[in-house]
Amino acid sequence: MAGLTAAVLLSARGFRVLLAETQTKVGGYLADFHRGAWCFDAAANFLGGLEPGGEVAILLEEVGLAGRVSFVPVQANFRILLPDRQLDTRGGSYLEMLKAAFPESRAAIEQFAGVLRQIGGEIERFGRLRPWQRALLPLFCPRLFRHGRATVEPLAKQTVHDPVLRTLLTSFPATAPPDEVSLLFASAALHKSERGGLFYPAGGMGGLARALADCAKSHGAEILTGDGLEAVEHNGRRVRAVRLHSGERVAARAVIAAFNPADVLALLKGPGGAAVEAARRRAASFRYAASAFVIYLGLKSLPETPDNFFFTTLYETIDLGSIYRTIARGEIPDSSVLHLVLPDAADAQYSAAAPVAKIITPMPYAPFARCREHAGKEAYRRMKQEWTERLVERVSSRIPSLRSRIKVVASATPLTLEHWTGNRGGAMYGLEATPSQMGPWRWPNRGVLEGLYFCGHYTRPAHGIVGACCSGRFAANHAASDLK
Repeated sequence: MAGLTAAVLLSARGFRVLLAETQTKVGGYLADFHRGAWCFDAAANFLGGLEPGGEVAILLEEVGLAGRVSFVPVQANFRILLPDRQLDTRGGSYLEMLKAAFPESRAAIEQFAGVLRQIGGEIERFGRLRPWQRALLPLFCPRLFRHGRATVEPLAKQTVHDPVLRTLLTSFPATAPPDEVSLLFASAALHKSERGGLFYPAGGMGGLARALADCAKSHGAEILTGDGLEAVEHNGRRVRAVRLHSGERVAARAVIAAFNPADVLALLKGPGGAAVEAARRRAASFRYAASAFVIYLGLKSLPETPDNFFFTTLYETIDLGSIYRTIARGEIPDSSVLHLVLPDAADAQYSAAAPVAKIITPMPYAPFARCREHAGKEAYRRMKQEWTERLVERVSSRIPSLRSRIKVVASATPLTLEHWTGNRGGAMYGLEATPSQMGPWRWPNRGVLEGLYFCGHYTRPAHGIVGACCSGRFAANHAASDLK
C-alpha cells in the first residue's frame, strides 16, 4: 500500500515514476491470490481513513479514484468469543458493546476511552502545527508530550478493574503485551476507528490494490513486477541510480523504498560515510513484530446466520501478556487469540459463488525455521499441516457450522509470510508498536542520503493500511518538494 500510494501520488503530480515490485503482484499485504474458484485476501482485513478528510479518502480524491472504488462498513459486524460468553457489535460500536456487557464499568470504560480520545485528538492536531509550535509541544499538545513514552497498561489498570474488560480494552493490532504497547499508538487507533469507522473494499483487498496500480499507470507510471531492487548506487551524498534483479540499471533522482530500512541500507553501493553507518546501527536495533499463522478456507456456503459475522475474535485466554511473551521467547503458546474473517459477511457481491474465510493467529517464527533447517522440508510441511488442522479444529469447536462447509484449505506459516512479503521473520506489523518505535522515535521518511526516502509499516507514522498510506504520502511529499 505504501509504495502504491507514493507511486500514484507522484505520477498524478506529473513525475516520471517506475514502480519495481519483487513479487508478481503489487499491493503488499493488500494482494490477493486464487485457489480454484476461491479468491483470498492474503493478509489485510479492513481499513479506516475513509471519512471526509480521512487519509485514504484524501488519497482517492487526489488521484481521481473517489467514487470509483466502493467500500462496505464493517464496524457493526464484529464478534468476540470469550471462554464463557459472546459479545457482538451489531447493537452499536465496539465501546457501546463493552458498556452493554459490563454495565457496572460504564464510567471506567468512558474514562479510559476519554484519555485515548484526547491523546488521539492531539496526535491529529500535531500534524497541523507549524514548526515553531511543534518546538513548544508541551504548550500546544500537553497530553501528547506527557504520554509520549507511556504504554497502554498503566492507564488500563488505573481505570479498569475487571480483568476481562481490561483485556478487551487493550487489544490493539500489535503483538506486544499491553505493558509494552505504546499509548500513542493505542490512542491513534481508537481515535481513527471512532472518527471514521472501519470498511472493507467491495470486491476484496486485491481490487483496491489493482485500482491504485491502474490509476498510477493511467498517469504514466511504469510498473514492473517480479523484478525488485538489487542495489542503490550513490556518490556518498545522494542517490544516482538503482539496479534491479534483472540487471537493469535505472538512473534515478529519487528512490522511495517501501520495505525494511535495514534491508534498504544493506543495498547501498557507494562511498561509506558516518551517516550511513549510524543509520545501519540504528536499524540493527529494530524490534520487529511477531509473525502469524494464516489459514485460508474455501467454503461451499457461509456459516449459519448466528455465526455469520465479518470478524470474529476468539479469546482462548484473556492473558495477552502470557501469549505475547511466550511468542517473544520463540515458543508457541498453548492458548492464544484467533481471528476468523468472513469477507462475504460484509460484501455479498465479493465472491458469493465461492465464499471464503481466513483464520489468523499470532505465531513465532523460530519453531518453523528450526524444523525446516534441522529436520528438512518434508518435516516442515508436516508441521505446517498439523498446525493447520489444529487451528481449524480450535476455531470449529466454537463455530461448529464452519467445519462442514470447508472445501479448500491453504495455509501460510511465518516462513511463508517472510517469503512473500520480504518482512524479516514474517513480521506482520513490521516494527512492534512500542513507545521507543513510535512518534519521533520511529524511522523517518527521508534522510541518510539525498534522494533516498522510506515508506511502509517500518516508518512514520505507524503500521496498518492507514499508516502505510500516510507513510507513502509523506515520502512522496518529501520527494516532490526536493525535486522541484
